[in-house]
Amino acid sequence: MNDTRLLYREVRMDDDFEAMEQLSYKTIARAGLLRPGMSYRRTNFKGLLFPETDDSRGDILKHLPYYGFVAERNGCLVALMTVGISPDTHNGYVHFGCDDEREEKMVSGLLTMCMDVVKRHGGNKLFKGTLLQPGQIRNEEFKLWEREGFVTDGYYHVMMANDRFREWNGPDRLLMDDIAFADIADIARIFDILDEDREYYLAEEYRSQYPDIGPNHLFFTLKDNRDGEIKAVSYCKIWEHRGDALTVAFGVHFRPQYEISREDTRRFITATLAAIKQMKAERVWLRASSRHFTTIVLLASEGFDFLSPHEIQLVKSI
Repeated sequence: MNDTRLLYREVRMDDDFEAMEQLSYKTIARAGLLRPGMSYRRTNFKGLLFPETDDSRGDILKHLPYYGFVAERNGCLVALMTVGISPDTHNGYVHFGCDDEREEKMVSGLLTMCMDVVKRHGGNKLFKGTLLQPGQIRNEEFKLWEREGFVTDGYYHVMMANDRFREWNGPDRLLMDDIAFADIADIARIFDILDEDREYYLAEEYRSQYPDIGPNHLFFTLKDNRDGEIKAVSYCKIWEHRGDALTVAFGVHFRPQYEISREDTRRFITATLAAIKQMKAERVWLRASSRHFTTIVLLASEGFDFLSPHEIQLVKSI
């Protein structure tokens, strides 16, 4: 009779990190999410979990709490789960890999360990991202994580970028009616607005990227001219500056309870891009939500291309 001893434990410095990479790679391949040129990196997880061993990791990454847990059968690694902790919301982001579909039952045990970490840090949510190929509306990962209590967001996010933004030209005359620089009170509301409108992932990203207000940040609002309520927000920051090449990251959100015309949507996006243009950006990127699909269409018309497949977030409350 075969001995089938199963052990769940935290990752150790002396573990086989190449084997962990293979578990992750196999899982991505089974889901049909491999992209051209994608391959596993032999020590990627070691650099994430033990950043002092990897000098290529930036100081910010080195200070992010990141934990890993494995399932062993008879001394062999058969499943891996990692969880990164947001330094601002203290919520967690999980990644899972296993040897084959039979090992997917290991999710529950590993997930319990990750939830304990998140609760210890003061968080109350776990996020799991999955990618959809063009034409897909679901993949096999949905069933796996929904069985564990995750709720699937009904809308996707997509990364878009304009790599030749210096060539972008806006209209000769900007119509700025109801568009203005956000004041301190409005800026303080942006996270809550995203959260209230169920853009949980964008809210997490916003709080992580804008912990403080700095000179390299810009914020705009589009307000209702009747009651002064915020109908839309945009925010941008210098992401990277290498010589003359400046990269700017930005985000834009239109509140679903307001009917905002296509023309007003275009005006607000164009006003934000015009401000970024004054920053002399070479490249501009953002994560756009399909909740306001017009945003994606208009950005495509302004020279923005898709960087990746559509991303769906699943969320579990703890």
